[in-house]
Amino acid sequence: MAGTIAFIRNQQADHWRRAFSVRSAYDKLSFFVGLLILAGAYRFINLLIAAAHEIETGNARPAANIALAASLVWLVPAFESRRLAAEAEKFDFLPLGRVNFAFASLANNFLVPSAGLAALISFSTVIPFIFAQTPLLALPGAILFFAGAALAVLVFVRCLHYYVFQLFFLATVLLGFLWSRNSAAIYDYLPAAPLRQLADGESVVVNLSVLITTAAAGFCIALLIALSKLGISNKSNRRLSPRFLTRLRLPIKLGELIKKDFIAAWKLLDCWIAVFVLIFYAVIFIPAEFSFTSFSVALVVAAMINASIAFNFLGFESSDSFERLRLSPVRPVDLLSAKSRIFGIILFSQVIFLLPLIAIRFGVIGIIAAILKTAAAGTLYAAAGVRISTRFPFRLLSFEMSFGGSIPATLAGVAFASLPIFLPDVLFAGSPVLFLVSNFAVLVIAAIAYRLALHNTAATFHNSWDRIAEKLA
Repeated sequence: MAGTIAFIRNQQADHWRRAFSVRSAYDKLSFFVGLLILAGAYRFINLLIAAAHEIETGNARPAANIALAASLVWLVPAFESRRLAAEAEKFDFLPLGRVNFAFASLANNFLVPSAGLAALISFSTVIPFIFAQTPLLALPGAILFFAGAALAVLVFVRCLHYYVFQLFFLATVLLGFLWSRNSAAIYDYLPAAPLRQLADGESVVVNLSVLITTAAAGFCIALLIALSKLGISNKSNRRLSPRFLTRLRLPIKLGELIKKDFIAAWKLLDCWIAVFVLIFYAVIFIPAEFSFTSFSVALVVAAMINASIAFNFLGFESSDSFERLRLSPVRPVDLLSAKSRIFGIILFSQVIFLLPLIAIRFGVIGIIAAILKTAAAGTLYAAAGVRISTRFPFRLLSFEMSFGGSIPATLAGVAFASLPIFLPDVLFAGSPVLFLVSNFAVLVIAAIAYRLALHNTAATFHNSWDRIAEKLA
């Protein structure tokens, strides 16, 4: 056991040192998380105060819902610890044993830098339960809830590596949304329901047993996954690529490169989060009386989530594969053109299921405008991303969120590519003809900007080969 503790301590010290080094991309994640904390801290405190007042009156549902939402913050250390577990497997020659390595993998989830932030948010959410009718039961129940949530999220992240689990999770989310629209009792089946009932003093033995069983089951399943090394490898799994897609030959220039990047892009969590956002929009769009502007908002949100694909399309290459591209007889303008098209293809593949809904709600004008907007968004983000991708490249890893690059350049690129999408909605929403013409004009301007950015970057691209290869190493 002493050797295992020493191994964990040394690995964590090395990870913390590299995480906050100048050359690390972790400072970008810390910057974004810091912005989110500053932006939401005041509102979060007000929510906790309101939940404390509600729980004093016997209504623990707001506090339980906040606890359920706060438990999602454990996603960040789960993803970070998965990379650390992959690095730990390089030392499997040490005489520690498989079980000790599994315990080290579990410990990493609670010792990485982002786990401190997750623990702070979790313990802050426990505070309202001090004012519960049965605080001596509610406080241990809340701690058990967050322990079980952290372990459940860890299991989720490790299993997300597999295609079957992704399909199962997507089906579960869809069924949950459809059920929640027709059933007000959905709150009684949420994971935080035992915590709410325990705080209200209902079925104390049953709910406390559920929380203890959930935490124990989460620990056992997480340990079994760690023992079997499931979901640890960062390497690409070809089983995630449909067989027909791997055999398909695109009859365009550099079609194989485009297909390879398309498959790799769908292995990023960014793409799946964008799909879930669009699915959520579709579910609430069907019964609600939304204007066409809501589609523009959903489109831009999805584009912003996928922004790393547009602003870092060279990140799909390793240093070796990038050197092979350097030796191939491909002009820089053709290479950059092929790589920058990926974002538009990904965005259209995510939005395509919304087009029938738009056609039913807004008719021919709506479907044409939606296609024009999607094409304009893809072109604008590609125009902004050509320059950013060559200046601030970083590796994109499968089954992970993408963080890195230049924050000022990313924010400027998002503003440049997103704001023009809303101009037709703001200026010409009352005139269908002018609305279509303005959307087409935005697309034309986006295409011109893209061609200018593409040729301007390609003209100096040959001077950047070595620097880009070094950053991708």
